[in-house]
Order: sequence, then C-alpha cells, then structure tokens
Amino acid sequence: ITKYMTPLICTIPMNTSKLTGMDWVRELLTGHPIRFCDALAMPKHVYRKLVKELQLYAGLTHSKHIQLGEQVALFLY
Repeated sequence: ITKYMTPLICTIPMNTSKLTGMDWVRELLTGHPIRFCDALAMPKHVYRKLVKELQLYAGLTHSKHIQLGEQVALFLY
C-alpha cells in the first residue's frame, strides 16, 4: 500500500510558471524540448514551421494584443 500511495501523497507541482502570454511561449521555446512537447504536443521545430505556414498560407497575423506565436500556442495548449 505504501508503494502505491506515496506518489499520490507526495506530489511535485508541474506547471508552476508565473509567466503568461508571450513570455510563457518564449520560456517554452528556450527551455527543455521535452517540456515543450508536453505542453504543446509537438517538437519546437514543428511548432515554428506551423506558425510560418499559418502566416504564409492561411493569412494568420498578429492581432492588436496577441502575437502570432502566442495565438498558435494558446490554441495548441
């Protein structure tokens, strides 16, 4: 029982970043690749390519308050 209950009782917080918006996206992009994949379900290079493709072929642009990279990251998260 102890082997089963210990991980449930002694948990370690995962999503502890105090950053929001584009600062959070920058932190993900400059941080560990596995953390990026956990958050957005794709590698960094695929995310960057997706942002470029959406900008070129779908006409997605920065809005008044949210940058393009942040829009895509929020959608994927």
